[in-house]
Amino acid sequence: MSDICSPIALSGYTAGHRIIIQGVRQMDNDLVEQIVNEVLKKMTALEESKAPVPQGKRALVLFSGGTIGLKEVLGQLQAIAASNYRLQVVLTPAAEAIIGPDLLKSKLGDIEIITEANRKSPGDLSKNADKVIIPLLTMNTAAKLAHGIADNLVGTLALYALMRGKPVFAVCDACDPYDSARDKINMNLGNAAFKQMLKSNLDRLAEFGITLVKSGDLSAAVLGVGIKQSGQAQAAVAPAVQDADVFTLRVLSAGDVSVCKRKAIKIGPNTVVTAMAKDLARERGIEILR
Repeated sequence: MSDICSPIALSGYTAGHRIIIQGVRQMDNDLVEQIVNEVLKKMTALEESKAPVPQGKRALVLFSGGTIGLKEVLGQLQAIAASNYRLQVVLTPAAEAIIGPDLLKSKLGDIEIITEANRKSPGDLSKNADKVIIPLLTMNTAAKLAHGIADNLVGTLALYALMRGKPVFAVCDACDPYDSARDKINMNLGNAAFKQMLKSNLDRLAEFGITLVKSGDLSAAVLGVGIKQSGQAQAAVAPAVQDADVFTLRVLSAGDVSVCKRKAIKIGPNTVVTAMAKDLARERGIEILR
């Protein structure tokens, strides 16, 4: 094409022929420019796809096999993930069999699932987590953790998190002897001593600093939704109750009550008080004030 379009070659053609040949040459230039632009666009898109994507905070989610409150918990985990948390899910063999990775991925999207078969370093997992969540704390796991026993990956990670001072949240529906769900399946018929043993395990976990919540309160506790109280509201506390801890978060858990050193806890008008928190406050003679 370059020989045909040269000035010498064009001299042997009529004016019409020369116009046609010059048009062809211009079309070739336009086509080359279009191809170059498309290649540049694709290269730019490829480079952008390789750029690191901000991951937000990381929540390590430990499933140990319970099913009470599962539906509610999955909705709560969706809310946490939507708040810029990256979920890393760990399953015990029991959780893998009872709940399964497929259900979790169908509800929570493309999450990383870690099992005993593809386990990672517990030290690295606990170190890199911003928060640790046990969404279905079972009686078995509660008893083991209360006595410092870690015979599976979930137990090891939970204890590592406590030793590292990480915030740990546990949904206690499945192991609370007084949970209303047990009435429906006739699993609340144990005697008082047996129920007290189960409850003492939860009290011990609260003393360790684990925040115990009901399934419907999980996301509020993890996300730390606070209630701002004005100076006037704080000043309105009567002199008789000035010896009180002022609590401003969305959910008051047994863990919060366990660290209270005063005679009362002053909470906001919309603060949710978990059943475990009420029981522990009653036992310790701590008044909860709105």
